[in-house]
Amino acid sequence: MPEQVRIAQYGVRHAHAAGHAAVLNANPDVDFCGVFEPSESAKRTFGAAKAYEGVHWYDSKGAMLEDESIAAIAVEGAVAENLAFTRDALEHGKHVWLDKPAGDDLNEFRALLDLAKSRGLLIQLGYMFRYNDAFQKVMRWKDEGMLGDVFSVRG
Repeated sequence: MPEQVRIAQYGVRHAHAAGHAAVLNANPDVDFCGVFEPSESAKRTFGAAKAYEGVHWYDSKGAMLEDESIAAIAVEGAVAENLAFTRDALEHGKHVWLDKPAGDDLNEFRALLDLAKSRGLLIQLGYMFRYNDAFQKVMRWKDEGMLGDVFSVRG
């Protein structure tokens, strides 16, 4: 069996944070090594989700980011926090799984993409197909009955 990739989570305030924690924890190829949340109140509120039961909580972002065994960080903060969290991760040599939207500053996002590229790091950004033109066309065809009786969709 291949070695597991060690991934930590930075933040818990994104709407998908607990779901992504559950996915990381359930994946046999991932060693979900813990979570850092800078806000104690957010940690108490959102960290109570079932997905975080038994998960290690880092006392500081440095304890997580400076762990050289961690290959990637899942950035799951509030949208306004995520670009800064991503910068922290990239500056510590971590690949990033960044939930969408990436943040609220397009120029900073572009700078982070450049930073990742210059350091040979990857940023995997979540993507919502429901706004994709091709997806919209297929949905319109379904609504107009052009696809017959749609009983299942798999993606």
